[in-house]
Amino acid sequence: MEAPSLNRNQRKLLEWLTEIAAIGEPCPYNAAIRTRLGLAHDNAGSRLLAQLEEMGLVKVESGNKWRVVTIVATGKSTKRPPAAPEPVHADPLRAARTRSAEPSPMARLLAVARDVRATAPPPAAAPAAEPQPPAPAMSELTPEPALPVEPSPAPAIEEPLLMAVEPTAPTPPAPATAAPKAPAPTGEIGIWPELSRLDAAGECSLEIMMRTAPGADARVFLSVPVDRLALTILAAAAAARVRDALLAQSN
Repeated sequence: MEAPSLNRNQRKLLEWLTEIAAIGEPCPYNAAIRTRLGLAHDNAGSRLLAQLEEMGLVKVESGNKWRVVTIVATGKSTKRPPAAPEPVHADPLRAARTRSAEPSPMARLLAVARDVRATAPPPAAAPAAEPQPPAPAMSELTPEPALPVEPSPAPAIEEPLLMAVEPTAPTPPAPATAAPKAPAPTGEIGIWPELSRLDAAGECSLEIMMRTAPGADARVFLSVPVDRLALTILAAAAAARVRDALLAQSN
């Protein structure tokens, strides 16, 4: 029987596999075959192995991520690589079952509490409470004497303080074109509040214009601590007081 004719790549791969099988090493992967033989395609190593197997020169057994090549001429085989360990929780259903089988943190705490309660000494008996006398009835209670309520004094209203009376010079007669105002009769006093102010401190400044005679006026300045409600009352009282003083001077 004639030996099959091999090309360069087939011959080099057969020689390399024979050496590997003789020393009992695992079969190289396709990437290693491509690098050693200088092949261009990734699956060129698999095609060369298939060609050698068709020629009856090798026998190939493969599984999940492993491959064993037996050289027919020598009977030697490459070593089967050890199976990779199965990744933990590779199956999501298995991972879920494993997680559900593990005790939860709350279950572990409850187990620890049970152990502590089982090993703890029994609590000491509490002393008996002394009997308390019954509470007195409402009819037996003596009412406390009520304190006398004193009426609060009404706030005193301060009288207006006369600060100054400043007589002014006689006013000149009005021009002929304007209708003159009818002067007050002699001896009669007229009162005209000209200006009233209330500052932030509650102090009221009151300015009153008083006519004592025809053509003669008197200006009165008052400064009293009042509020806005009592302003009218105090103004009337101050005007009456000033009027009485002026009438007394004229007499």
